[in-house]
Amino acid sequence: MEDFDKIVYDDVVVIVINLSRGTLNECRKLGNLLDDEIVGGCRKIIVDLGQCEFIDSSFIGMLVIQFKKLKEQGGKLKLVLPTIQRGVIFAVTSTLGFFDTYKSRQEAIDSFLSEEN
Repeated sequence: MEDFDKIVYDDVVVIVINLSRGTLNECRKLGNLLDDEIVGGCRKIIVDLGQCEFIDSSFIGMLVIQFKKLKEQGGKLKLVLPTIQRGVIFAVTSTLGFFDTYKSRQEAIDSFLSEEN
């Protein structure tokens, strides 16, 4: 299994993180993948952290940087976080305000669709 899977739903790109831990080692590869999508013109990106039990500050920092890059291009980056992990991952970092977060991938995709109407 790859560390990251890319799934495309119409004009929404979903990057599924297939890791139990997101750390400095993995954040560079994910950052490059997200950079490629942004440079390629994608403006709707979802990062699905459903399998992650832990992400460190470097991983969170990379997500914030990508969020800002995408926002500058008129796009949005949204996160999928399981209910149990929502408070744990972001409690210490207080970055939750940066991101729209959802309990499921489908909920995040639907949120993009509802913004179009």
